[in-house]
Amino acid sequence: MDDAHHSDQAHEMIQGLENMLAEQTVLVERTAEVMRQRHAHTHLWTGCSGEPLTGGQIADHLTATARLLQRNGWTPNRNTEPIRIIDTTPADAAEGVYAHTVAPRRHSLNSALWDVARGPGDLDTYTSACTILGLVLCARTGAETADPMAWERKRDRTAVEVEDLLDTAICFAHRYGPSGSGR
Repeated sequence: MDDAHHSDQAHEMIQGLENMLAEQTVLVERTAEVMRQRHAHTHLWTGCSGEPLTGGQIADHLTATARLLQRNGWTPNRNTEPIRIIDTTPADAAEGVYAHTVAPRRHSLNSALWDVARGPGDLDTYTSACTILGLVLCARTGAETADPMAWERKRDRTAVEVEDLLDTAICFAHRYGPSGSGR
C-alpha cells in the first residue's frame, strides 16, 4: 500500500468522524429544544430526593453505564444472570471433575443504569439519566414521549445504537446541565 492510499483512508476516517460529531451536535441541540418545550428543565436537574444535580453528575452516571456495557456486553433481555462456561478436559470429565468459570453478566440498558445507581451513582442520577435518555429519543424520533427501556427492547436494536444514545445523552448533560458552582 502506498502513502496516497493511507492518506485517502485517513481522510475518509476523519470525514466520517466529523460527520458523526455534526449529527450528534444537531441531536443534542434538538434534545435541548425538546427539554425547553416540555419544561423538563424545571425538574431535570433536581433529583427525586429534592437535591440539586449537576450535568457532570448525570454525565458521570451515563459514562459509567456506557463503560459497564462496553466491558460486560449489552443485551436487550431482562435475564442478565452471569453465564456459566464449563471449561473441562475430557480426562477431567471422565473423573467427574468439572471446572466452571463465570463470564461477566451482560446488562440491559436499565440493569446497567441501575447497577451504577447502586455503586458510584444514586437514585437521583439514575432518574435524571433515564429522563435525559427519553428526551434524546424524543428529539431523535419526534415522538411526544419515549421510554428508553422499551426502545432498547425493540427487535433488531443493536449495541451500537445503545452506545450512540448514551454518547448523545452524555454530551447533552455536559453541555446543558448546571456546573454546580452556581447552585
